[in-house]
Amino acid sequence: MQAWTTSQLTGEERRSTLPGVTKPYTPTTYRRAFVQRVRAARTLASKNPLEMAQLLGVPKDTYHRYETRTLLPHHLIELFCQLTGADLFWLVTGRLHRPSLQTETQAPRKLA
Repeated sequence: MQAWTTSQLTGEERRSTLPGVTKPYTPTTYRRAFVQRVRAARTLASKNPLEMAQLLGVPKDTYHRYETRTLLPHHLIELFCQLTGADLFWLVTGRLHRPSLQTETQAPRKLA
């Protein structure tokens, strides 16, 4: 059985960075930013928390946690984006533009 240290669970000792993201993040800071984006998307869609909970098919208290401390479950993210009009990439990363799949130095490959 794997023995986990506190720093492994919290991510506080070793901070990671995502490719293309210059700011270090921890699981805690990511979670805070994600729930803020969930709240912002719902507000911009002119829906109240009770209405959003009903549309997602979850209890009001559960939805409240999605806007305060708990990540929206994977199986609800696509539906949430459809209901609010939020961009999936923005909701997950906080960035407005997707990175290019090709760098400027790579030439496009020809398909056979």
